[in-house]
Amino acid sequence: MCRHIAIPQMYNMRDLGGLPTHAGHDTPYNVFWRGDSPHNGSPLLREILLEHQITTVIDVRQADECEKYPSPFVRDTDIRYIHIPLLAGRGDTLEILELRDFYVHIVDDRKHAIAAVLQTCATAPAGVYVHCQLGKDRTGIISALLLLLAGVDDATVIADYAATTHYLHALVTKLQSERPSHIPETAFVELLSAYPATMQYLISHIHTQYGGISG
Repeated sequence: MCRHIAIPQMYNMRDLGGLPTHAGHDTPYNVFWRGDSPHNGSPLLREILLEHQITTVIDVRQADECEKYPSPFVRDTDIRYIHIPLLAGRGDTLEILELRDFYVHIVDDRKHAIAAVLQTCATAPAGVYVHCQLGKDRTGIISALLLLLAGVDDATVIADYAATTHYLHALVTKLQSERPSHIPETAFVELLSAYPATMQYLISHIHTQYGGISG
């Protein structure tokens, strides 16, 4: 079964199912999906979510992103939309140009938001779709935590994160041509990347700082 969900105008939508765990079984399909913002998604998106029993959408974007690119599920009667911003505001990111430090900042300083997302995932009546804008950073962190909690090994979690590079290639190329002048080119390239070493750094930090994912 393919883990990538191909939908027009969606780039990085993937199922977290089908990954091996330490317990000897695979993570189940259609429990947690991860991806980019559905604001440009085709009408087919809603149909596919419901077909696979994905009835909760968790939007971890900031308020200004939601206002500029509103979710089509805000008033949906069949899909529960929940907004849990993973960042406190724009000031959360202005001084952080190293992606790995940004990830550590979220894990260390946004614990309440992370807990709210994970609690919502744990109590959802059916499948959950978690997304940010690109489905790369904030979504990547939540996805990594879910997979680690499920007993998926570090290398597989890192590989799942790095797969974003392939799926976002066309969009990243476009974004690079629109780089804000105040951000150096090398820093901007890193901000749009999904290098394995970035997730490896975060997982190592979790082991060192908290004694592992349970901590």
